[in-house]
Amino acid sequence: MPDHPFPQPSAAPLTQLIRHQVVPALVGLYAPAVPLPEASELARELAHGGHGEALLRRLIANGVGFETLMLRVITPAAQELGQMWADDTCSFATVTLGTWRLRMLAQRVSELLPMLLAQPDPQRSILVSALPGEQHDFGVAIVAEFLARDGWLVTRAVPRDIEDLRGELRVRRPTLVGLSIARPDAAPLLAETIAQIRRLNPSPRILVGGPAIAADPQLARRAGADAAATCARSALDIAQGLLPARTATSPRKDHRVGSTTPGSGVPGIGPRGDSAPRLSRG
Repeated sequence: MPDHPFPQPSAAPLTQLIRHQVVPALVGLYAPAVPLPEASELARELAHGGHGEALLRRLIANGVGFETLMLRVITPAAQELGQMWADDTCSFATVTLGTWRLRMLAQRVSELLPMLLAQPDPQRSILVSALPGEQHDFGVAIVAEFLARDGWLVTRAVPRDIEDLRGELRVRRPTLVGLSIARPDAAPLLAETIAQIRRLNPSPRILVGGPAIAADPQLARRAGADAAATCARSALDIAQGLLPARTATSPRKDHRVGSTTPGSGVPGIGPRGDSAPRLSRG
């Protein structure tokens, strides 16, 4: 994201939070497909106090599926709201309220386009979380929904600190952990979090993503992760590849659930359109 003036030390803590954490996470959301025109329409509507549900329902009525709504409408609308703040064309109150409404719209998408899958597979379990203490989880929520629709048993965590996250892992004992990092300057925290997770017995495999990974995929290797994903679609196939052999060979669910055309998905993403690395720990 381009540099922009930071608030003076006297600025309200909430303003600093929005500028330093929420907005970088929104502007940095990785949207690998060309946004639909309705993404800008939605961002403008939210910036002017609208709710966006009528637009959402119109798209669904026209046959637009879950994946397209999430990655070509809702995610780029969040980016546009973040950019409005970065360009000083809207207030922090506007971007905060708009982001909250986008979260509600993402939830409505899940309700209006319910999953077609049976019970999740307990052998494909994953805990997903932003880095402990980070305030962004918009992208985490979207990735969690994609994984759930792919048949994963998903737990979302909002840890206060690393020990809080370790406590969740000791209770849940997932096969995989997915961590999202918004800002490159949080790289030391990512490395320390991964090191602490490695001390668990058994230790889950670790997949990382988020705006900082999209900008620098090698950050995942330096931090000690097993793999990196740069978007929600790539996370599905990479997570599957991290499973133990006895689990990874179990039948896959249809990972195109919610697409408008079976087997089509969103252009430019997924196993053929994403080269996010699986990392070697050697």
